[in-house]
Parts: sequence; C-alpha cells; structure tokens
Amino acid sequence: MPFYFMVQRNEDSPRIVGEGNGSKEYSAAAYEEIRKMTATELDDLVQATKVVSEQE
Repeated sequence: MPFYFMVQRNEDSPRIVGEGNGSKEYSAAAYEEIRKMTATELDDLVQATKVVSEQE
C-alpha cells in the first residue's frame, strides 16, 4: 500500500496522520512539506484534488 496522509485542520495547527509502507525517506519529506503548508495552501490543495476528481 502506498503511503498517504490525512490532515485534520484546527485553529492552532493541522493534525497530520500518515499510514502505509512507502519509503520512510520520502514519506518524512512529504510530511515536512505538508506540515509547513499555510491554511491557504491547504485550501488550494483540496481544490486541486476536486478539479482532478471532476476530470476523471
């Protein structure tokens, strides 16, 4: 199973949970990128996934 992350947003900072058996090196780097995202960047990411979903 590839590694995936779930992000729960709250007032202080997002709660990030990951699961899978992907590379620890790459999943740690992805976690850091997600952790550093602003609220606006997280909103943009969600919108981008909706666009892709509509195109399928």
